[in-house]
Amino acid sequence: MRSSSLLLLLAAGGCYRGSSTPADRPAPPAPAGPAPHLRWADNGFDASHVPAVSADGAALLIGLEDNDGGRGNPNYRLELRDRRDAILAKQVVLTVDEAESMFDASGKTAALDQRIAAANRWLADQHAAHRFVPFTELEVETGDEIASAFRATGHGVTLEWRKRRLTLTHDGQTLVARETPDSWGSEELTPGDLEMCQNPAFLGAASVNLERKVALVTISYSGNDRCWEPSNAPHVVAW
Repeated sequence: MRSSSLLLLLAAGGCYRGSSTPADRPAPPAPAGPAPHLRWADNGFDASHVPAVSADGAALLIGLEDNDGGRGNPNYRLELRDRRDAILAKQVVLTVDEAESMFDASGKTAALDQRIAAANRWLADQHAAHRFVPFTELEVETGDEIASAFRATGHGVTLEWRKRRLTLTHDGQTLVARETPDSWGSEELTPGDLEMCQNPAFLGAASVNLERKVALVTISYSGNDRCWEPSNAPHVVAW
């Protein structure tokens, strides 16, 4: 009888927690694998585990480099986009116009090292919040000329971009069939040295995450010494 009374007394004093208390709720899931990481290697930026998609499929992490024409200055930035291809957040590591001030005779400066370290802190924070998981990269079929590439395949997936229309199938089932915006196509005419320039567009890269129903499609552009090609343009496609 005394032991039963003691148990009742302890319960009344709060030594036993109900199942609805915060202490008994499951902890949030840990990040899925290592965080994306940026480094300087072979005179350029190298990002591991990029691109990636959040565990819930709501956000995509993308790394971008702008084409700098004849100068070819290194540059890099990271973007977090939503399923509608809108930018949620970004981290600029280096712009083309800053590059000359970030290098000296011995190579990159401490200032650029600090930029890279800041980018890795940003990546770690984003990974902790979103638990990034990888995409599956598809192989682009280039044919005789890379500028004629409009199809990518792999792992039972076929993605095609022809005549401003994107289709994506998996094991014969159509997942995406839609028109793409005019902005995906060739850039507007721009003045060249001797003539007006055109930069025909083609499929530069493609990757998918079927479980999260999202793809990343990169459109590239042709160019030449007089008409430099515009920067690659990645686009989020969700279904």
